[in-house]
Amino acid sequence: MDDNSDEDYSFLESEPSLLDMSISYYRKEREKKTKNRTTYLAILLLILFFVEHFTKEEMKIYSNAIFESSNPKRCPKLSKFSFYLYGGRYILIFLIYNYVNIYGALTYMFIDTFSLAFSSFLKSFYIEPRPFWEKNTIFPCFCAKGYSGPSTTGIYTFVMFSSFYRIIKTTLRFQFSKIILFIFCFIMVSITYYIRLLQNVDYFHQIIFGFGIGFCIYFWFFNIIKIDFLSRKQFRQLINHFILIISFSVGFFIIVQVIHFNTGFTMKPMYLINIQKYCKLKKFLSGKDMKPYQIFEFIGCYFGVFLEYKVYFNNDLSLFSQYNIRERKGYVFNRTSRRKSFIRFLLCYFIQILFFNKIMPSGKDFDFEYGILIYNIIKIFLLCFQGFFFFFIMKRILVKLNLTNEELIKLKFLEMKRKLENEELQKLY
Repeated sequence: MDDNSDEDYSFLESEPSLLDMSISYYRKEREKKTKNRTTYLAILLLILFFVEHFTKEEMKIYSNAIFESSNPKRCPKLSKFSFYLYGGRYILIFLIYNYVNIYGALTYMFIDTFSLAFSSFLKSFYIEPRPFWEKNTIFPCFCAKGYSGPSTTGIYTFVMFSSFYRIIKTTLRFQFSKIILFIFCFIMVSITYYIRLLQNVDYFHQIIFGFGIGFCIYFWFFNIIKIDFLSRKQFRQLINHFILIISFSVGFFIIVQVIHFNTGFTMKPMYLINIQKYCKLKKFLSGKDMKPYQIFEFIGCYFGVFLEYKVYFNNDLSLFSQYNIRERKGYVFNRTSRRKSFIRFLLCYFIQILFFNKIMPSGKDFDFEYGILIYNIIKIFLLCFQGFFFFFIMKRILVKLNLTNEELIKLKFLEMKRKLENEELQKLY
């Protein structure tokens, strides 16, 4: 037989298995759905900008009628009720921290701070005055600084409660409980929007526009990126990309700040005349938009989680993910008795309101004309430390107080490893 003859050996090549074909088909379908959803999101954003642009004048007339009939005496009550927007948000964060898992709390913190920074980013381009800037007959409940469209409250409130609903829902077994949770979140968002309108600092169309942008942020994270708070795989990816995530967070903050400074904050003379009727003009103009700075709180949280993985779990990602994520019933950080979980929640919340809320500086504490650099440095440091405290130091305190399952998890994990090693040895002999 001629060894050099060309023969067809293609029949010897293995054909793809049914499993391989199924996986390939699933991946293609998933990619197709992701592309479609991204397209839908882009179309929705275009529609939002289009509708807002052509309806805002009519909405201003409707809003002004509400503003001019409002009673300034009710302002203190309205402001007290909406306290949770920047302070009471920690109630939601600590509920996730102590009753869901660390990945859920960390991701919630990122979405929360990202939405605030993103709202500032949009306002650098989409400049819309506030109601009391345009009409001096409108009494504002407080001297809201910075342009209004889209409303930060509109964006932030929807993102805050919709994300909270999505995370907590994963822990609920009964449909009735999920319905109650949805009703609670819906009511809180609706009431907040209504109060914001009565405070005379946002037009109606600006709040609705903010709601639309907030929905787009929610859709991006949960329907395109598809965050799964019970996925150990996603949590491991988060830990493995430390430099990338820190770089993205700091880079996004720098971009927002550069754009903000380059676009400038110019006010029409008419706005200044109306504003000084209710606000101290010098302080109003020297004020800074501090919302983008909140992203440093996430950086502190993330660094705390990463340091715990490096120091206390010796780079054992398998054990660390098991410690933090519950895929099925088992021993995890916060799967303790209800009494212990409630004590952890109370400790976290009271430390926040009795310590961090007191030491965190506000614009009232500084002369912005001379101390803005000092103010920024202190603010960044304290935000980073606050996040680091709860996601590293506080966890170590809770372990020492025997309010977590860390030691039990490590024992169970070691038993499991020994069992597997023994099984492998038995197979060899």
